[in-house]
Amino acid sequence: METKLISVSDIIKNGWNLYLENFQKVSVPIFVTLGTSAAVVIIEYFLPESIFLFLFATAVMIFINIWMVITQILLVNKIYLKQPAVLETATSLAFSKIPSYLLIVIINFIIILIGLVLLIIPGLIFTVWYQFAVYINILEPNDNKGMAAFKASKRLVRGRWWPTFSRLILPPLAICLLLAPIAVALIYMLTLGGYDATDYNSLLIFRSVSSFVSLLFAPLFIAFIIILYYNLKETKKQDTNLTSNSNQ
Repeated sequence: METKLISVSDIIKNGWNLYLENFQKVSVPIFVTLGTSAAVVIIEYFLPESIFLFLFATAVMIFINIWMVITQILLVNKIYLKQPAVLETATSLAFSKIPSYLLIVIINFIIILIGLVLLIIPGLIFTVWYQFAVYINILEPNDNKGMAAFKASKRLVRGRWWPTFSRLILPPLAICLLLAPIAVALIYMLTLGGYDATDYNSLLIFRSVSSFVSLLFAPLFIAFIIILYYNLKETKKQDTNLTSNSNQ
């Protein structure tokens, strides 16, 4: 008998509680990423002629944001496992994982691109199969690099593609639908009710508000995936044990 996966509502509830109750523990990476993003926006707006400075600041922002994303994954993982979430330890470990993380991201991009070239459906299938490769790379001690991470991710999803797909899509979609009116209201207020998609200032405000909201709630979306990841691992293990017992 197949073990039932965690429900979408439980993923949302558990992820939301984890985020609210532990916001302080994940706040530093959030504000570091917000700070670097704000610096790029300021340079773009006030020094539009300084192309080199803008490109340099953008490169620094990308590097720091990658570092902070890995840090957030490590912190949220510790919090979920009810282990001490120490920022200094997480940032140090995250820094060492940047090269292998980038390799996973590049391979993932190539695989999904190939899937999209074939057709949209293969691209979507590959996306779900390999969604957890990054988390396996960061969180697991063994078989966590390169193609080993992708194979491990596919094994977790195999035979449960549709349930996994719905649990990956629906929790963040629900939060996005909740946050969208807030973001729209902020953009409306900051543009004094005069938002114009063709106006540079309006577009800059739109980008800034969108980045602010997405970065502020990034740990929540990470929590959704980590909750599902451990549930997939546990239920896969239980299903394997059930199959082994039934064959004895």
